[in-house]
Amino acid sequence: EGDEAEVLQLYANGYEEAAVDAALQWYQQAAVKELGGLVEAYRRPTRRIPDRRQDGLPARSVYARPPLAVGVHEAPGPVAARAVLRRLIAALGPVHPTSVRART
Repeated sequence: EGDEAEVLQLYANGYEEAAVDAALQWYQQAAVKELGGLVEAYRRPTRRIPDRRQDGLPARSVYARPPLAVGVHEAPGPVAARAVLRRLIAALGPVHPTSVRART
């Protein structure tokens, strides 16, 4: 996906703030397009959703088994954009100024 590749390329090249800006813009655009799914995601109980398209959960995890298992393709809302933004903030760390700015 072009948006994901752009964000990852910016981050890999050391442009952390630009990567966060691109990720936020992608998420905002995706959220507008998938508003119904976004609302549904917030209405559902909290469940761990893997951040990657491949299985990102250990097989022994309670979230890897029905009825709690939810794959990226099954989750509502702007899943790909949300996952990239979440991974980017995790990589920067919660107290990094850019992460703080992105969360506020």
